[in-house]
Amino acid sequence: MRTMITRTLTVAAAATLLHGCGKDATPLAVKPVVRAEVTVTLAGPQANPGDPVTLIVRLTNTGSERIEMDGCGNEPVRQALLLDPESQVVYDYWPFPYQSLCPAIWFLKPGETMEWTREFAGQLYSQAGDAYPAPSGTYTLVSTARFSGPTRDTRQTATGSATFAWSPP
Repeated sequence: MRTMITRTLTVAAAATLLHGCGKDATPLAVKPVVRAEVTVTLAGPQANPGDPVTLIVRLTNTGSERIEMDGCGNEPVRQALLLDPESQVVYDYWPFPYQSLCPAIWFLKPGETMEWTREFAGQLYSQAGDAYPAPSGTYTLVSTARFSGPTRDTRQTATGSATFAWSPP
């Protein structure tokens, strides 16, 4: 009798396992991935001393879920930090910090990319707003995007940077 009960349980267990492996089986759930990448590239070197330098900032959704960002959708270029040859933060726009004027949310689907350009023309500003010419040297633009997935439960960041040489006229 004990052998018969064991065989019955073994057959029932095998049937349950086989049923789950058939064409009607429910696939294992794949955990959604919320991820993005920021890249900053130089459009080209400064052609002549004093010519502007153009940088391209790209945000790519590399995850499997839509990402969301607050603002006008230009945060990665708007909030980018410019570092001078001594690695100190300097400002090439006024007033700073430059804030978004549109309280909105924008979306980027998986695989989509947004792109912005930022031009450095050699004009810097003090905290008081006084303009002064940028000295020659190597500068770095550091761009950070702050985003969340569709549930908006956690904020994440992605950062990219590029260096470039600047020579005044």
